[in-house]
Parts: sequence; structure tokens; C-alpha cells
Amino acid sequence: SNAVIHVEIQNEGEDAFKPEIYGDVIIVERRISESTSSIILKDCQGRKVFNRKADLLEIIEHFNIDVENPCVIMSQDKSREFLHSGNNKDKFKFFYKATLLQQVNDLLESISAEITSARSIVEDLGSAIRPIEKELIELQVKIKTMEHIEQISVEVQQLKKKLAWSWVYDVDKKLEDQNVRIQKLKDRVPLCQARIDKQLVCMPTLSSHSEVFICQHNVKFSVL
Repeated sequence: SNAVIHVEIQNEGEDAFKPEIYGDVIIVERRISESTSSIILKDCQGRKVFNRKADLLEIIEHFNIDVENPCVIMSQDKSREFLHSGNNKDKFKFFYKATLLQQVNDLLESISAEITSARSIVEDLGSAIRPIEKELIELQVKIKTMEHIEQISVEVQQLKKKLAWSWVYDVDKKLEDQNVRIQKLKDRVPLCQARIDKQLVCMPTLSSHSEVFICQHNVKFSVL
């Protein structure tokens, strides 16, 4: 014997799920036999589109259909259990599940477990990071030392340049002083040359006078 469960979901408006594929109605069929069970998704024309459970779960998630909530979908077993149960504990479980409190509690427990796991991971990472932090601090100290050495090296280079330029300045100053002295001597050359020329002009006259003077003295010596 076989059984077919046929469900139609309205697929209209802004929240429609893949309307270009399904149209305005999504048909969900579940075929149940003695040995197998299959799911078929059809469009509004009744044509087969998909047959995977993952596609059905995607539709359920898109429309936010909580199939586990008894207020949304209640199976015959759940209905029978709810109607015939006089146990307040079972009724509270029904209420707890229907109001999504159980889902919230499960989510909180899952988050708490993840937080505990994350804290453990953080502690392990902290233990692993401490040696690296120590090494990083040492490297930072070395970097600062190297920067200081580099700064000193730059200052030394600047001082060397200043010293070299000071030597150049001193040499230029000495050259300038020598040029001034040379220029003064050059300025005196015409005057000295004029005096020499004047002396050269006077030389013949002095020579004739000296000859007369010598002759006179010779005559005197002869008379004696």
C-alpha cells in the first residue's frame, strides 16, 4: 500500500520563494510506501521541480515554518498524547515547546557551550602568545636601540659634513686673504716700476758726476 501527502504553500507577495521557478503555489508531495519514502516539489502547474530534502528544508527555512512546534503542526500522536494526558508535566512540556521556550533554551545552552569552548581556546592561545609577546617586546627594545644607533650615525655623518665644510671655509678664507695680499702687491707694482724707471733715468747723470769727481781727486793726488 502507498500513501501520498499533498501540501500546497501560497507563494505570493514580496516574500515569495523563487517565484520564477514555482509560480504562486509550491506543491509538496510526500510518497510513503512500505519500504521507501520520497519527497517531490512541484510548481503551480503540478510539474516536478526538485526531489531533494535539502530543497524542502530551504523552503521551510525561508517561510520560517517550525515543523517541530505543536502549535504549527500537530501530528496524530501528539494530539492523542495532549488530549489524553492528565500529567501537568507533559502539558508544561507542550507549552514549553509551543512557545519556543525550549528552542530558546537549547540555543542558550548551545551558545553557553560555544562560549566555554571559546574561553578554553582563548586561554590556550593566551598561553601560546605569551612567549611571542615577550619576544616581541625584546624585538621592540632592539628596534629602539637600532633606531638610536641609526640616529647617532646620522648625526655623525652630519658632523663630518660640517667639519668638511668648515675646512673648506678655512681654506677659502686663507685663499681670500692671500688674494687680497697679492692684489695689494699688484697694486704696488706700477709705483715701484715708476720709481725704478726714475732711477734708471738718473743713472747717466750720476755716472758723469762720479767720473768728474774721480778725475778731480786723481789730479789732487798727482800734484801732491
